[in-house]
Amino acid sequence: MIGESKLWIEGALASQKQDGWFGPDKGRKGEATDLEGREDLWPNMIMLFCLQDYYDFTGDQRVIALMTKYMKYLTTVPEDRFLVGYWPKMRGGDLLYSVYWLYNRTGEKSLLELAGKVHRTTAAWQDDVINWHNVNMSQGFGEPARFYMQSYNPAHLEAADRNWTKIREMYGQVPGGMVGGDENCRPGYTGPRQGVETCGMVEMMLSHETLLTISGDPKWADRCEDVAFNSLPAAFTPDLKALHYLTAPNLILCDSQNKSQACRTKGRCSCSILTFIAAASTTRACMALLRRTSVARHAGQRPGGGSICTVRGDSQGRRRHRRDNRRTDPLPLRGQHRIHGQDRQARSIPPLFAHPRLVQDSRSHDERKDA
Repeated sequence: MIGESKLWIEGALASQKQDGWFGPDKGRKGEATDLEGREDLWPNMIMLFCLQDYYDFTGDQRVIALMTKYMKYLTTVPEDRFLVGYWPKMRGGDLLYSVYWLYNRTGEKSLLELAGKVHRTTAAWQDDVINWHNVNMSQGFGEPARFYMQSYNPAHLEAADRNWTKIREMYGQVPGGMVGGDENCRPGYTGPRQGVETCGMVEMMLSHETLLTISGDPKWADRCEDVAFNSLPAAFTPDLKALHYLTAPNLILCDSQNKSQACRTKGRCSCSILTFIAAASTTRACMALLRRTSVARHAGQRPGGGSICTVRGDSQGRRRHRRDNRRTDPLPLRGQHRIHGQDRQARSIPPLFAHPRLVQDSRSHDERKDA
């Protein structure tokens, strides 16, 4: 696994062009979008997370160099061409996180200007839940809280919890910490027969983790745990080597037969996404996102194997899995990397934001604005 990962990491590092772009360069558009002549920034958002994990483990300075050059390139893209397209605009909060990640390690002030540009051009999750695709919701609902680290506006922090609550009030009548998504949430389909994508699970977990480090509120750890132990295992085979697209709590039989007649709007579905077919071509989107979130960031949680059914534990059972020493400050969690049975002390992680404006203080929002 490490060898295969290195193949892709090295390919990404070697792909950077003179202007700062990296990755495939034929039209700079993703396979899932039609943005010929307008950069599709979504695929690169995923790879930036992979590169960050690689850097945190290895300290390879080529990652910093690539990201610095790429962020400078992004500053040159006009706003009317920036984060255009469906996925980039909905999921721009992932790019915002990467901008702050690089700022933490370089202190380059121009990155804060780029962060403002990313927030302005990302879909306005600070206003409401503006899209009901289960993965977009999982990735986007917490974007305002990420920008809160720069804006100091408490409304941005509160917006993430408001979005999370609204989603569950409308479509969360299912066990396991997720929602009745069936790819797209829709009125009248709110019960445990509705499914949710594996992509949605791992993105929801990543959002919860990020919000925990930003707010220091342990409720985000509880919410992450609920998904990790009570929904995610049901999406996999016991050996964790294959998955299926949608998982529903009341899906009592998971085989290769098409169960998608009631899936999505008006009963139409382009693929048999409630079936189980262990082929990469049927689960490519989930596998790509799984590499970014579940494997890279959740491997140590050991959700466990088991049958294709929702694992539901009682509160006492779930508490046994919780961390004993929770952090309540808004700094990134520190710990140890465990590779091949050997513990290696994690490299020192700088405070979340070293910039003078981006540290906690007791002043009100208005006082900070005046200052």
